[in-house]
Amino acid sequence: NAADFAELRPPGEARVRVTSPAGRRAGRTAIEILAADQPFIVDTVRLVLRRRGQHELVLLHPLLAIERDLDGGIESLGRASGPRTRESYVYAAIHTLDDANECERLESELRRALAEARRVVGDHAAMLARLREHATRIESCADALSGAGERARNLAEMFRWLESEGFLFMGYRRYAVQREAGGYRVSLEPSSALGILAEVDDSRFDDADPTTPVPALVASRLEDERVIFFDKTRNDSTVHRRGRLDSVSVKLLDERARVIGFGRFVGLLTNRAMRMRPSALGILAARRARVVEALGTEPGSHTHKLALEAYDCLPLEFLLPAQLEDVRRVVASVVSA
Repeated sequence: NAADFAELRPPGEARVRVTSPAGRRAGRTAIEILAADQPFIVDTVRLVLRRRGQHELVLLHPLLAIERDLDGGIESLGRASGPRTRESYVYAAIHTLDDANECERLESELRRALAEARRVVGDHAAMLARLREHATRIESCADALSGAGERARNLAEMFRWLESEGFLFMGYRRYAVQREAGGYRVSLEPSSALGILAEVDDSRFDDADPTTPVPALVASRLEDERVIFFDKTRNDSTVHRRGRLDSVSVKLLDERARVIGFGRFVGLLTNRAMRMRPSALGILAARRARVVEALGTEPGSHTHKLALEAYDCLPLEFLLPAQLEDVRRVVASVVSA
């Protein structure tokens, strides 16, 4: 029963149990989770179920006031004697999984997703600190950047927007870059890895062979005068909400604006960000001006105004990673239509 399930929870772990009981609850599979209270628990459970084509018939999420000893056993319950550590207890029922192996697979997937959610929450402050370090570096070399002060201000605005409302940070890694005869050498800094990117075994730059060529896309971006790059990854989010993860790569520059490395954040653009007017951001407003200028419209004309509006109606998920020519072509198509 639930009391037995809650009796022991080792520190820093989430307990997960998936069973198909008999008796009055026959015909349903029960999911039970006990974890330290934090954001994204219920969202993550629902996301795992949706990925497996399941919908909960019942979902309960009471918060429990529990004080535990060092081994995870219960010392006291309730708030009568003062504030207690809060734990999330999740109970969900789905249509029966007849195969015991299916129950085990679901249990394993839930445990893995909740561990990722725990890392995301636990490393959130550290990821924001890394973002601020990038912003500080940009400001320190502003005079050496093409576009100088105005460009540095636009980049600083972008960083503030990402931190305050634009991005849900889930992982981070930093890479050192050395320019050598015939190209670049890129190496991962393992101690920098945070959140869902904390395990570095999957990185091609972990203990990279110096003779291995840097991928063409990475090399071209190191040569590119842009400082920040947005991409869609190939990986689906396992935390919070469904969708492919977004990636934000930011160059590390020295005082003369030379590339000495780059950082990569992964996460999700927020719903608020995807509803905003793109030209509200300085970087995207400057891009809008270049796109409309490339269309050759007369300033103040009906077509010019229509092009401005067409740009601002495009989704941020498209505009941030897209090449200028791709944006121009789409805006031209909208205006033509």
